[in-house]
Amino acid sequence: MIKRLLIIVVLPLALNYGQTTTNITQQSLSSEIKPIVTENVKIEIPKVVNLFTTPKKEIVVEKKEEVKVEEKAPEVEIKKELFDPTPYVYNLETEKKVKGEIYSDGMLYCYQVAAFKSKKVADNEVKKIKSKNFEAYLTEYKVKKVTWYRVRIGNFDTLAETEKSLKSYKKLFKK
Repeated sequence: MIKRLLIIVVLPLALNYGQTTTNITQQSLSSEIKPIVTENVKIEIPKVVNLFTTPKKEIVVEKKEEVKVEEKAPEVEIKKELFDPTPYVYNLETEKKVKGEIYSDGMLYCYQVAAFKSKKVADNEVKKIKSKNFEAYLTEYKVKKVTWYRVRIGNFDTLAETEKSLKSYKKLFKK
């Protein structure tokens, strides 16, 4: 700022004493120098909100009524067979013939391979079949005062498993 002021004041005096090349350059420089114009800038300072002096808004709280229900939840009956750790046993009383030699009690499947009037012969047949890794067992069946000892293999969860086992039994024993 001071330099500008000196150029503006001193330059005209130098022009009066004689024009030199320096003076001419200074003169041309001074003609190009334009005064700086400052603008009035308004700076807005954000208002400080005072919580104690600002108007308060009303807060409306709705009160909900509590409803008391005196009803009891129905008691759930827990069936013992769902939690019974003992395995399910084939039920002869509910069994039905599915097809061919295959029988089912509604839950498990088995197939019959032989029937004898003599328990001793039936026991020997069971031992022979068990020696070939089949789950064989005996059941008793009475017809007109005669007891038959049935030799069966099972118990299977699905009909497909039963048919597969029956097929391998027939291949092994070829009856």
